[in-house]
Amino acid sequence: ISFLSKYTLLPAPESEQFAGETRMPAVHTSVNVMKQVEDPTSVAETKVPAQATGSAAFESAVSPNLLNAKSRISHPGPHGLKFIHISKTGGTTVEEIGQRLPDKLNWGMFDRPFYGYQHNRFRHLPVNKRRQYDWFLIVRDPVDRFLSEYHCGLEGVNYMIARNHTNRDFNNWLQQRLRRGETSGGHFIPMSDYLDPDPLVIQHIIRFENLEADLRHILGLYNISLQDRKIPKRNNGQKRFFSRQNMSQETLAHIRYFYAGDFVNFGYPMP
Repeated sequence: ISFLSKYTLLPAPESEQFAGETRMPAVHTSVNVMKQVEDPTSVAETKVPAQATGSAAFESAVSPNLLNAKSRISHPGPHGLKFIHISKTGGTTVEEIGQRLPDKLNWGMFDRPFYGYQHNRFRHLPVNKRRQYDWFLIVRDPVDRFLSEYHCGLEGVNYMIARNHTNRDFNNWLQQRLRRGETSGGHFIPMSDYLDPDPLVIQHIIRFENLEADLRHILGLYNISLQDRKIPKRNNGQKRFFSRQNMSQETLAHIRYFYAGDFVNFGYPMP
């Protein structure tokens, strides 16, 4: 997969050599994030397209980065495609769709025997497993995703607490959460951590903002038909008390720093 990298990939140490196979090297965040650009056209090519309306417009509304996805298929057919679930990107909806299909495809939380816990970083899998299937994942504007994490009843702020939060409480919580990093439940992990630079691993990147068209397009390439059913956006969260407008400049600076790679890799505008 071609992407703008916030990482410096170092050679695997001796301890990572197993049975003639080299595991993916450890990733190290780079100080000069914005300067490490492998493909300077990627950001421009992956901007979110304008939303189209009507079922006939699904194909024309596909995100530009997916237009050549057909030529990249390595494992064709419904059972050749698996799902990487990044928290707060609509993944639960996708998992439930897989269960309702005629072939009943086990994705995400239904695929634990193969993948493990659904929010684990993709590269926790050994290389032979990563290359055994093609994969798709959903990404989302990092600010909107983090806001959704705050309102998530699982890893965010409990409804009974959030309803009494002031603007200051809200921003303090966000900043403290970012300083602590990810949770044991796999939330708040940078989306870039799920990318794999191995050219033999096929990853299709779907945009949450264009979920309907992108998902239909990718699934269709693997002979998975959703027919004309509307794809619901399932919301695990609770009533929302805050929006982007409530975020302070200091909070936005924290988000820019923590998710710098996501803004760069997926072409989302810096807040």
